Amino acid sequence: MSLASHPRRWVGLRVAADYLRIDARTLRARIEDGRLEAIRDGRTYRISLTALADYEARRDGRDRADVLVRISGDLGAHG
Repeated sequence: MSLASHPRRWVGLRVAADYLRIDARTLRARIEDGRLEAIRDGRTYRISLTALADYEARRDGRDRADVLVRISGDLGAHG
């Protein structure tokens, strides 16, 4: 599934943390210190797929387009 046709544009904190292979508390800290853009949703956060790709590209020193291709496949079942 391509990112453009992904059924959801946002994922929860746990799905994003699983995708990045880091603990949800670590990801929350990255959001709170401004390294990852997210929207507060009650007691948790919602992260856009674009923000997730931007964060991963910066973290890994890769081109964002490469990351978007991987996200579209890895998050297809999680939404």
